[in-house]
Amino acid sequence: MVKPLKIALVNPACLDPRISGEDAGIVPIGLFYIGAVLKQNSFTTEIINLAQQGTDPVQTFRKFIARALPDIIGFSLTNPNRWNAIECAEIARAELENPIIVFGGPAATFMAEYFFTICPALDYIVTGEGELTFLELVKAISQNRRYEAENIQGLVFRQREGSIIKTGMRSPGDNLDSLAHPSKYFVYNHLAMSRGCPGKCTFCGSPEFWKNSRVRSHSPLWFADEIQALVKKGVSHFYISDD
Repeated sequence: MVKPLKIALVNPACLDPRISGEDAGIVPIGLFYIGAVLKQNSFTTEIINLAQQGTDPVQTFRKFIARALPDIIGFSLTNPNRWNAIECAEIARAELENPIIVFGGPAATFMAEYFFTICPALDYIVTGEGELTFLELVKAISQNRRYEAENIQGLVFRQREGSIIKTGMRSPGDNLDSLAHPSKYFVYNHLAMSRGCPGKCTFCGSPEFWKNSRVRSHSPLWFADEIQALVKKGVSHFYISDD
């Protein structure tokens, strides 16, 4: 029997005030894609932004989980926001009944062993492109099939005896148009026409995160539909998040 799970997707706060400007305070577009895929599959999903200026991220998170009571909490990690994610994960472990804690994003993808070492509350890491991996994990948990995690590509997790299991990176999807439209479920200002970058700059995480230099693009029609849907929701300013 499928359990009606509630899922929270979290954009943690950067702890360094020098990088808490506009860019640091915006929810990554990837969380909207993951949220849309979950909603498309009838999972109750909320996105919370702890990086908004002028708020206490820890207290904001405490109030949120007390209200929402999520079963699964997914955090999108970069290096600057990882400490807030770790603190909130520990709070969720202490204040909720058996929550599933999931880390994803660039920092979690590149430093999985590190996070399992310093964050005892952590259950899973989703590496690389996360929509299908996260969805398959949520489906397995909802059907009490967590033991099948080894068969889900793109996961890192710790077994009971403490060993770390890596299921291997999931191959990036070729058809971005097959993904759910985030604009159907959420309101935001930034758009992504493509994934990947033709460059291989050594100072940038993009080549390693996407695992190749091949750029994959949405069709013009898909992108136009996305813009039109957001305009109907009152959005009048856009910017592009492509690498």
